Amino acid sequence: MIENKVNIDPVNNKIIYMIIDEKIVGYVTLKRQYENIWDVAYIFVDERYRSRGYGTYLCQTAIACMKKNQSFLYYSYCENASSEAVAKNSNLLPCAERYVFSINFEN
Repeated sequence: MIENKVNIDPVNNKIIYMIIDEKIVGYVTLKRQYENIWDVAYIFVDERYRSRGYGTYLCQTAIACMKKNQSFLYYSYCENASSEAVAKNSNLLPCAERYVFSINFEN
């Protein structure tokens, strides 16, 4: 079962939960960036329920919800390879690339 709930700022933040046997086993959080443009802020699936396609299903559900409301969904960053695979399997498009680097400021 998928259930859609909102947090403290329901206008700019949305959370879609996946519930199995009355337990939340996964969720996707969405953050409004500008008008009808939303970013997937975070995807989580309990490790006991991973590798079953639930993350992709959550993302696809989020995409459908956004389309229904004439909004667009993208991702701006993937924390790990699993998150990136979910984003790609869900046909989410990246809006930017992030680069991590370090600088040594020694004199």
